[in-house]
Formats: sequence, structure tokens, C-alpha cells
Amino acid sequence: DSAHTDHVTIQNYKRNVLRTPANNKIRLDDERGKEHIKVSTEYGGKSQLNLGHLVDARKQQRGEGFELRTDMWGAVRAKKGIFISADTQDKAQGQVREMAPAMAILDGAQSQMKSLSTDAQTANADPADLSSQIALLQQSVKDLTQAAILLSAPKGVAIASGEHLQLAASKNLIANAGNHADIGVVKNMFIGVGQALSVFVRKAGIKLFANKGAISVQAQNDLMELLA
Repeated sequence: DSAHTDHVTIQNYKRNVLRTPANNKIRLDDERGKEHIKVSTEYGGKSQLNLGHLVDARKQQRGEGFELRTDMWGAVRAKKGIFISADTQDKAQGQVREMAPAMAILDGAQSQMKSLSTDAQTANADPADLSSQIALLQQSVKDLTQAAILLSAPKGVAIASGEHLQLAASKNLIANAGNHADIGVVKNMFIGVGQALSVFVRKAGIKLFANKGAISVQAQNDLMELLA
């Protein structure tokens, strides 16, 4: 600011800083191999956008890439959709919404579900609702033609919560696994179904064990059919 000028010396001539009296700041550093940009404000603590070679107040490296952080609340909002990806796109080449790796995985999952659903229907089990899955991919997710969020990573996605985790869908909930699906519950597990429950196994059978306690199976208002 006009009252506290930043003197240009041999130590900082590669750095340009725009600072206000309230310490709102834009800093650009051109030192080769340590290029970075920082945009920050101290309202409510600190809110910052850091790009490139990330450093602390002592100019010591604390990371690389980008960091958007705040001591207040944060929100990301896009009316037409959001694509978050860890898939490679070197040196900003290609289209912004390039999502071929993610769509390949989703298309493969759809094919697997179709194959299992066809076999289940042949065995007189209820098939999957494939039309909803196809509509989601083709009418919303692909190229974000409708307001959707696509999250993609080639080596895995993990979600952790110190307390509760909720997944909610007003219509269909779709889950696909190309190998195993494991669910572990330390205490109780409740599954409630409003209409029908269909379980189909293609090859290796079904095993149901209770280490302690009885197994109770009831058909309360109709017949029970067991066929072999």
C-alpha cells in the first residue's frame, strides 16, 4: 500500500506483491523452479488460493499443485454440472470436460450389470433396472449434458467420516463392482424393502451362517417355496 511500500532488492526482485492495509494480498513469485501465486484475505481467519510451489510464511515449501482453503465455510457450485478427476491431462492439453477414462469404467460397469441381469431373468429372478442406469450415463453424466457431478480417479476413491455417512437418491441407487463387494457391520444391520427382494448368484451358490443364535425364515402371509 502507499504507506508501506515493498522495496525491490536483490533478494525479492522476482516477487511481485499487491497488498492492502487489511492485508488482502496477491503475490506472484517468478523464481525458477519455485514459481507460485497466492491470493489471500484474513477475514474470518485465512482464506487462500495457492498455486504452484506452495510455501509458508518463512518461504519454506509446504506442498505442490494447488490449494484452496478457508477457516470459514466453503462452497463449490456449478449450475450445469461438476467434473472432479484425478485422471491425467498433461500440461492442460485436451478438452475441459474430457472424461473418457471415467466413462469407460461406467460403460463397463453397465455391461457387467446387463450380463448379470440377463442371467437372473433367465433364472426367473427379477432383473436390474438397466434403463435407469443407461439414462443416468447417457442423458446426464456424459459430457455433463444435465446438472450432474462426476467423480473419477484411476487408483481409487475413499470417503471417510468420523461419525455418520449417508447416501440418498430420490430414485435409483446403483452400485457395481468388477470384483468383490465387502460390507462389514460391527453391530446391527437393517435392510428394508418396500416391494420385492431378488438375490441371484450365477455360479458358486449362497452360504448363510449364524455363529450364535437362531436363523428364522418366515413367509407370514403366503407360501414358502424351496426348490432344488
